[in-house]
Amino acid sequence: MVKEKVIYIAEGLVLGKDKDNEEKIFFSRRITAKDMKELDEEIKMGLKEGWLDKDFGFQELLGALMEIEKRECIKKGNKWYCNSTYKKKYYGNLSRKQKLSLSRAFEYGI
Repeated sequence: MVKEKVIYIAEGLVLGKDKDNEEKIFFSRRITAKDMKELDEEIKMGLKEGWLDKDFGFQELLGALMEIEKRECIKKGNKWYCNSTYKKKYYGNLSRKQKLSLSRAFEYGI
């Protein structure tokens, strides 16, 4: 019997304003969902409600750059075989400069 499973996982960086109203970048929480629509909604809600960052203490979240993994798995016998594909996606109303800052931090480390 063959069993199939798809899961979406997102992690990335969040851009926010600190207590001094300066823009800073910090790691995001890891979000898991069963489909892309649910994942998008969860990330957007995390930005809106202010919990997407890992308790960095931002006063306001402005946006995020998330790496999204689509993991497709099948089970044959007692073994699972998985294939993952990745893409990056921006969330929030970000300027070109803010997107560039997130992209650079993502590629080169914070």
